[in-house]
Amino acid sequence: MAHINENQAIRKQLLAHRDQVQQLIDHLDRGMGCGDLLAEAVKGYESLGTLCADLAVEHLKEHVTEVADFDARVRGAQELESLLRAAFK
Repeated sequence: MAHINENQAIRKQLLAHRDQVQQLIDHLDRGMGCGDLLAEAVKGYESLGTLCADLAVEHLKEHVTEVADFDARVRGAQELESLLRAAFK
């Protein structure tokens, strides 16, 4: 999907998450305790939720609200619905 590849904000968030995971690995390698490591992981989890919300909004705009073709809108909405249902189980 070209629209998502052009979204620099999404790219920036993904790169930040890659860096966060590397930092967790580095903390683990340096012997960080499990409680502290968990606290750091929770910070990453919270920001990952923000990324998921941003991706959902992007999908909604690109594949539902700004699409003229009714069948394409329905498909876009169904895709988002299944992802949201999986996320909130």
